[in-house]
Amino acid sequence: MNKRTEKMRVMKFLLMAVLFVAAFFTPQPILAQSPFVDFSQKASLKLTVKDTDGKSVGGGRLEIFKVADLALDDDGNLFWQVDEAFEGASADLSDPQNPQLVNYLEDYVSRQSLSGITSSISEEGTAQFDGLDLGLYLVRQTRPASGYQKMSSFLIDVPAIEDETVNYQVEAFPKAAVNPRDLPTAPDTENTPKAPDTGASSSIRLYISLLLIALATLGGILLNEKRRNENS
Repeated sequence: MNKRTEKMRVMKFLLMAVLFVAAFFTPQPILAQSPFVDFSQKASLKLTVKDTDGKSVGGGRLEIFKVADLALDDDGNLFWQVDEAFEGASADLSDPQNPQLVNYLEDYVSRQSLSGITSSISEEGTAQFDGLDLGLYLVRQTRPASGYQKMSSFLIDVPAIEDETVNYQVEAFPKAAVNPRDLPTAPDTENTPKAPDTGASSSIRLYISLLLIALATLGGILLNEKRRNENS
């Protein structure tokens, strides 16, 4: 093998290595072909908390964190550009609905003592966030409504993009479950007071007692009569 052939093999190996690394670090697009997105726009997020029966749950507090910015690559594809506050998390954002990812990011927020944008939940069960940058947001509940459990955290896209339609006013309806401690319990039958005795039940017991006495007396008379006959 001559030096020229050896050199060509080394060059091909280096080229393949560069292509592999480039492919590995290329951000995964959100859409193959992105619709028109106005990056100068600000967005809003309205969250209406419902219980399992579909009724609004007022009270409590929500907090949101921008995990990543919505960005556009050179090929016109949308992708998530991780926010500076979450760079240390080194999270894979290719599947925002992954519960493990949500738990990991929530734990990262707690460990890093990050502060987000907070909003109280109104009596109608709504929390409003306006003037938001376009991006991927983590939503968590910092204080649950009275009588309810703390809601599970989740990730949400702002704006919402579906069928090449961009909606900058995003709405979502997270669910709140009743706290088990506040559920009604079955009555304690052991401590339930018994029904008072009535006159009818007392009379029945009296009749039974008199009948037993009469039977015992009659039995005694018959027994004495039998013994007398035997001795005569």
